[in-house]
Amino acid sequence: DSMSDPREQRRNDWIDLLEGVAYYHMKKCNETAPVLYMQEPSEEHTMHKVYCEAVKEAIGLIRMLPTAGPDEVLPQYDEGPAG
Repeated sequence: DSMSDPREQRRNDWIDLLEGVAYYHMKKCNETAPVLYMQEPSEEHTMHKVYCEAVKEAIGLIRMLPTAGPDEVLPQYDEGPAG
């Protein structure tokens, strides 16, 4: 059972936490969105939008590597064309 694995539970806890953070920033982004068409977005709006997207990216990365163990070679560590 994967839920009995403490690493898997810790990973799921991080995903839950980060999903809450992304939701918060998405909500704040919507609250601070420009009201008028073609209105320049505020710095606060842009900040929340960037934070939301960055956290979503982190969640995606965590989900992509759910089973990477300490002895596994991850793809980003493979030798490239330059060696």
